[in-house]
Amino acid sequence: MARSDCMKYYIVSTDDEDADAEDIITISNPRLNMIGEARIVDQEKITSEDPSATYEFRIVENYNGKVVNIKDITSSKDPYDRALMSMLTKAYAERQMAINCNYSWAMTKAFDNNLIMPRDYPYYLITDGGNVTLQSYNYFWDEDPKFQKTFRDNMGGNHQWELHWCNMGGRSGVADIVELSTNAATTPILSYLWNVGGSSGDTYQGLYQFIKSNCRTESPPEFSKRNDYIKERVIHHMANDLESKEAFEYAVQDVRSLTKRKDPSVWHQEYENMGFTHPRPDYRDPKWKL
Repeated sequence: MARSDCMKYYIVSTDDEDADAEDIITISNPRLNMIGEARIVDQEKITSEDPSATYEFRIVENYNGKVVNIKDITSSKDPYDRALMSMLTKAYAERQMAINCNYSWAMTKAFDNNLIMPRDYPYYLITDGGNVTLQSYNYFWDEDPKFQKTFRDNMGGNHQWELHWCNMGGRSGVADIVELSTNAATTPILSYLWNVGGSSGDTYQGLYQFIKSNCRTESPPEFSKRNDYIKERVIHHMANDLESKEAFEYAVQDVRSLTKRKDPSVWHQEYENMGFTHPRPDYRDPKWKL
């Protein structure tokens, strides 16, 4: 799931019922981890001659409530939408990188993923057929001080069950874990889209599209065989004159078959026996040592 090169701008609606919130428009750029609030100065002074004069603009750290809707305005020709995007980008450009250097310098040099690195942290997209969940890194930690707090250990913590379950293929035969980047501007939207996907029957297409446009994604190093193999098989099937969608479907079938056979191309032998019986074993027991 490669990230799109085009940065996206969204008008974000929240459940804030404050009367003053009616005059506030929230705009967000998840990739830049920027959230801006534009307050309409005076409804009677709205003019298309200078849309930016319509608003008082400020940068905020978080949304003013729970996200309930988003609207992609990236390609909008509306002058007010264009003004909002311009103000948010300008606010980003004016952020200080170092002494006598702000982000506008970086933007003139190379507007790419290497220079523009907001304060991102990992989330994990766990898919099992039509079942989808999003978990933070903390989900994979066991808070019990008896157990190590690492993603890689073979004892304690929800990761033990997830890696074992996905390695077995889950219910669908092709369960998988993907690590994605998120931040303060992105996580509330991910949560909103996940809830919408689970209740509207859109099979999470809105969530997937948002992730593709705004998040860096990769397989965790501990669980990369399945995704790597799918990529190889998609290329193979497309070389045999299949369209990309059909090639992907064939690749998934290939993985499902290999998983059943525990083929090392997709199977992680080290996770086969990760499950444990309750009560949980004490980490001091030699058999649970790394």
